[in-house]
Amino acid sequence: MGYKLCDSKCKDRARKDYLFSKIYIGSGKSGSWKTADWQFYNDNRDNVWSGRIQWSNPDPVSGWYLFAFHVKRLTSLYDASETDQFMRDFALVFGGISAQGYWKQAAEDAIGGPTLPFINEGNQGLAQKYIDSLSETANQSHHYAGILFFSYFAGGGAGVIGNLARDTIDPRTRSLEVNLGDIRLGTEAAFHGTRIKGIVWGSTFYDIPSWIDSLSP
Repeated sequence: MGYKLCDSKCKDRARKDYLFSKIYIGSGKSGSWKTADWQFYNDNRDNVWSGRIQWSNPDPVSGWYLFAFHVKRLTSLYDASETDQFMRDFALVFGGISAQGYWKQAAEDAIGGPTLPFINEGNQGLAQKYIDSLSETANQSHHYAGILFFSYFAGGGAGVIGNLARDTIDPRTRSLEVNLGDIRLGTEAAFHGTRIKGIVWGSTFYDIPSWIDSLSP
């Protein structure tokens, strides 16, 4: 039997599984994962990512607050020299953007939909003005993550323009379809991406959890 190399999708999935195990706590000491945790995860992978099934060891918060909580846990895995790697992993788990794709993949995903499944935290706790104007159940952590990632790698101006184009014109019908909630949230995300990239702002990816919290009422 020949050895089969792991393709990009396989690598993305392995990376997603690893990051999920760091973002969500296990039942072992200090939140480590035990065999039973991995069994539950392997049996329910798609459902726990989509939010249809609650993780077996839930955190004390939910919705938008959980998004900030999980991003803070994710930031603890990186040092300041690993900003690019953090941004790719952040977009992989919360935006569904392939780690192989960088900002070009983000642009394609904004038009055609996410490349990969992503964590659905829910919108509970997010200010009403940032809720998707066309669908109140849309996952806004996904929208924030995608525009933040795109703005970091492609520039804040590109992020703002991409966000406006995405949420004022339906790409399928090319008709006007203004989504004020997404425009407002995407504008915030584009600004945040610029702050991380621009040294003059004095901001780092460690600030993202507090920025996410600031979008609550």
